[in-house]
Amino acid sequence: MRLVSFAVHWIKAEIHEYVLRNWRIVKVATTKAQRKLFFNLRKTKQRLGWFNQDEVEMVARELGVSSKDVREMESRMAAQDMTFDMSSDDESDNQPMAPVLYLQDKTSNFADGIEDDNWEEQAANKLTDAMQGPGRA
Repeated sequence: MRLVSFAVHWIKAEIHEYVLRNWRIVKVATTKAQRKLFFNLRKTKQRLGWFNQDEVEMVARELGVSSKDVREMESRMAAQDMTFDMSSDDESDNQPMAPVLYLQDKTSNFADGIEDDNWEEQAANKLTDAMQGPGRA
């Protein structure tokens, strides 16, 4: 095998890897089937909008992947990146609402945390007083 042939193949593979890594903040294609879909789905998409079931099955057959993979990759590629916590200068009417504004952590309670901190502080103070004894305070 000539060096040029190998170099062309290697450079093309590196370019594909670079495109995949930098397409989105979150990886879009991690498996071999997903990578195949990532690079070929835009070529096979004939219209703007979602595939109908016949088109999904045709693309799946042509690329040798499942219909479920085609649907999943189509939705991944249509999705847009969104910041979790928008800064105050990003607030405008045309911006979507940041998830931090409507997601709630139900595993912890702020009031319970304050109560625990107060209890620990009081316990530490009482322990310090007890160790100093009645006449040493």
